[in-house]
Amino acid sequence: MLFFKKFSSQLRKGGIVLIRTDTVPGFIGDAFSLLARKNIYSLKKRITQKKLACAFKNIEQIKKYTLLNQKEEQIIEKYLPGKLTIILKVKKKYCFYFGKTIAVRIPNCPFFLKLLSFYNRPVVLTSSNISGEKEITNTKLIAKKFSNKNLNFFLLDKNFTFKVIPSSIVQVVNGEVKFIRYGKIKKIEPVETCF
Repeated sequence: MLFFKKFSSQLRKGGIVLIRTDTVPGFIGDAFSLLARKNIYSLKKRITQKKLACAFKNIEQIKKYTLLNQKEEQIIEKYLPGKLTIILKVKKKYCFYFGKTIAVRIPNCPFFLKLLSFYNRPVVLTSSNISGEKEITNTKLIAKKFSNKNLNFFLLDKNFTFKVIPSSIVQVVNGEVKFIRYGKIKKIEPVETCF
């Protein structure tokens, strides 16, 4: 419990956390913290026009912030938690934070999901590398590369190596599933509807 409280405190202050996921290691920050977003963009040398994905604890939390159609909901029910990111429309009252659309994930990682459940707020999530460079899969090497940055930085795994690929990114456009990026999932199978 003390560990979770430390984790939550770091996020609420606008700090960045390096965390294991079900794909590559990721930097996360509070989704509603402008400071956290600023820190992540600075850390990764990422242009602000490139939006950040968000991780949610479950589909109910996703529904709180987004407008889901039937097909999107079916995809989420079938593939998440898992190595898939889906772009959704944002409810109007949350557009200030996320813009009109948001890329959402529910990671298939028990450790990460426990932290998300305890924190009970969505977090922005991005791979732990300089924008445009290859992902670094070892947490010790990540910490070394970013150690000179004057940012709140909380390392959850001291020396852990990941051997996986990023999530696939999809968007439903006019009823059709479009791949924005191919990752672990190469195809979205049709979802059977029961009447």
